[in-house]
Amino acid sequence: MEYLQKLQTILSTTESQTINDYLMWKLLSSFNSYLPQRYRIPHETISTLLKGQTIKPLWEECINEVIERFPIPMITIYNRLFNGGRYSKIEKSDIQKIIEDLKEALSQIILNIDWMDEETRAAANEKLKHLKVNFNILENFQTSTFENEIMTQFNGLKLIGNTYFENTISIRKFSQKNEFKKLNSSNYLNNFSSLTFEAFIELIPFNLYQNNEIILPTSLLQFPFYVLNAPNSINYGSIGAIISRELTHNFDDYGSNFGETGSRKNWWKEDTIKFFDSKKQCFIAQYNNKADIISGKKVGNFCQVLSRKARTCFFEKMF
Repeated sequence: MEYLQKLQTILSTTESQTINDYLMWKLLSSFNSYLPQRYRIPHETISTLLKGQTIKPLWEECINEVIERFPIPMITIYNRLFNGGRYSKIEKSDIQKIIEDLKEALSQIILNIDWMDEETRAAANEKLKHLKVNFNILENFQTSTFENEIMTQFNGLKLIGNTYFENTISIRKFSQKNEFKKLNSSNYLNNFSSLTFEAFIELIPFNLYQNNEIILPTSLLQFPFYVLNAPNSINYGSIGAIISRELTHNFDDYGSNFGETGSRKNWWKEDTIKFFDSKKQCFIAQYNNKADIISGKKVGNFCQVLSRKARTCFFEKMF
């Protein structure tokens, strides 16, 4: 609220031409990365000095551009590989056993932690029993014409070889029009943001709290996260660690807002909330004694600013 109040003051006291110039510059600068290298050097040099960002090679930028602009076709390719290609040799029962073992371990931990009252503990176990972990985000859409249906969403988009900048303009215009169309659409795929689909390509698990479901990208089912026929210690220590971390999010003070069916309800009792908050403050105080070597900032202060990060740090320690 303080930010919006100050912004209102700036907007009301700044000349309209200055605001217009700023908005135009922000628009133009957003296309900087699509210009030839000689035009990008000044901006990249400033970013390197101010933010420590390193300049990515052009091939990597091209790959990232495809992932960002075409996440849905990319995830369908991963999905196809999992069901009939390079991942077809993986026994899904092996993956399921890892998931079930981790859920059982979490169940035992819930039984032994000291900061939950018995009613909250029972609710946690009930939620864990109904929790789904799924590697196949698109299993609800598998039809013989599914990929064709995906591609029809790009009807009208024209791309021409060797015209990178012009293609970028076309893609942005097309994407924006699609975003406006979603406002009046009930299509399930449209309800997933591009960021959601991009997450699966970037090896980022996604938690659907409203479904009490964790969806893991099929791209995790490859080296070094999962190794076919490797000892359990390898796979449990790699992909198992990733799944475990995501499991705990369903039982932290954010996951406590969603019940066993994903309905919006807080299943933590008041005593548990107070006990949790008191332990969280002890955790923050402990890290306040540690400072970053370069900036000198206290780690605890950083966690307080990033409350979600504080929950993550603390909750993993609690478990």
